[in-house]
Amino acid sequence: MSRNKSASDFRQRLATTGWPLLCLFVTVLTAACSGNNGRFRLEGKFSNFNVGEFYIYDIDNGHIDTIPVSDSRLAYDIPMKDTVVLSIVFPNYSEIPVVAMPGTKAKIEGDVSHLRDTKVSGNRVNEELTDLRMAVNQQSPKETKETIARFIKGKPQTPLAAYLLRRYFIDTAEPDLATARQLIDTVATVQEGNRRLMQLRQAVTAAANSTRTTLPSFALTDSEGRTVGNKDLRGEVNAVLIWATWSTEGSSMMRQLNREKKKLGERLAVVSVAIDATPDVCRRIMKSDSIKWPNICDGNMWQSTLAVETGTTQVPICFLADRNGKILRNDIRTSKQLTEALDNLTSK
Repeated sequence: MSRNKSASDFRQRLATTGWPLLCLFVTVLTAACSGNNGRFRLEGKFSNFNVGEFYIYDIDNGHIDTIPVSDSRLAYDIPMKDTVVLSIVFPNYSEIPVVAMPGTKAKIEGDVSHLRDTKVSGNRVNEELTDLRMAVNQQSPKETKETIARFIKGKPQTPLAAYLLRRYFIDTAEPDLATARQLIDTVATVQEGNRRLMQLRQAVTAAANSTRTTLPSFALTDSEGRTVGNKDLRGEVNAVLIWATWSTEGSSMMRQLNREKKKLGERLAVVSVAIDATPDVCRRIMKSDSIKWPNICDGNMWQSTLAVETGTTQVPICFLADRNGKILRNDIRTSKQLTEALDNLTSK
């Protein structure tokens, strides 16, 4: 099979499933890197993954790109001004972070059958992060949080701080916002002006202070250019799903919600909000999954109006409300929880 045909087949699978075989998310952490414009080069090899593409997603600035993989090898070279962490996320939820700094190279080696053993080298920070990842791979969730907290407290100047805070204390099934806030304060003492850190602090504060009992009033434009607002939520039960195309569970909840919508009809009204930088990918997934309800993707990502006003710090999350906008559930994060909640609310 030719490489062009393989790439074409891969794109077709992405268009129909909404989830690539292997995704690469790029998360900007800090603008505290010295020096002039530089480049970063990533080279590596993943055994048992011969031909395909990696997708690069800058979760904060919306940059999307691809890296071709041939004979299990990859190479990617990009201009870069700031230090970033590249997080390679696999379909089984394994995540391999890589620290990228202007004017440097990094090397990644692993086997897709044993992702936990993947090693990243190229500089001291990458080697520290690899050691940290190997350590927490053997620990319980509680021990992992303790280890990460000690690391951040011991090295508050590390460019890894914002990534580790979001990864282990915010974007989890059970966020630890109190610890996250304490660690953010610690890091801020030596990383004053770090834009990403300030955004995390705002998100954590909003979530901690969120006591909203009704859906916020809103009038926004969806991905198709239509005006969407509270008038679109007049069902017996109303769902507001905040999701992202790069979240496996988020895409799963979209499909499950679509099945529930087909079953319940007008009894269920839905509006979704995508924490994505551009609407193109969202539109493609909505079309491929035959999803008809309004989807808002304004490019503001975590600063999207409904995300901010509901105190959302992680995706996916689904809010269920009655026809008057009174919030009935504000803690739904999985397809299973969604189905159980809708069954309970619509059986009465």
